[in-house]
Amino acid sequence: VSAGDADGLNSKERLVWQMRLGKSGKLVSQDWSGPSAKGEARASCKDFSIESPLVVGCLDGTKQFAVANIVGMLEKTQNVTIKPEDVHHFDDRSDNLTPFA
Repeated sequence: VSAGDADGLNSKERLVWQMRLGKSGKLVSQDWSGPSAKGEARASCKDFSIESPLVVGCLDGTKQFAVANIVGMLEKTQNVTIKPEDVHHFDDRSDNLTPFA
């Protein structure tokens, strides 16, 4: 989950992220979702529909909603259950980590 747009639609940066995160063979989708999926359009992810684990454009302070929606999407599409204590989010801003404490 990123506040940025990973350098935009069809960018080299997004390709690198897809390759690195997909290396294990467990990335369920290489599609991008979130407010900036198709281009720079940062917005709150509180009520944003998330359709893949690659999420861009979430305003700081709303990334936790995207993470929760990723967990819900995985439960729905992959039939897996992830307990809240098994969910981790890493960020360079401490205010984005507070909801996970």
